[in-house]
Amino acid sequence: MKRKDTIPKIPVGPESLHSPMKVVPTQQVSTSELAELIEQMCEQMQEIHRMISVIAADTLCFGEWITEAQARAITGLKKTSLYRLRADGKIIGSTIAGKGVFYLRSSFEQLLNENKGK
Repeated sequence: MKRKDTIPKIPVGPESLHSPMKVVPTQQVSTSELAELIEQMCEQMQEIHRMISVIAADTLCFGEWITEAQARAITGLKKTSLYRLRADGKIIGSTIAGKGVFYLRSSFEQLLNENKGK
């Protein structure tokens, strides 16, 4: 019998960073319970990594222009998805010879506003 109440739930998201998790072992846990806890911790670490990438992207942009890596970190989209949006004219991109693709940050906001409620 699996006891869910013995595994602390790990909140994922920005609000979870302000309330540290306290885990106090009170009894033995099964291997499956431990695996579930590790999976939850990995999800939280991935969210923290994404948030750090977004913060770094905010500090390393060229005015309104962000790099492709920053656009991927902010949106979670892959290179091919960004390319498709740029080719379809849904977001604005530009290139500098040998330096890669840059995107106009406001074009992502405009795309989000156009898709609001869809």
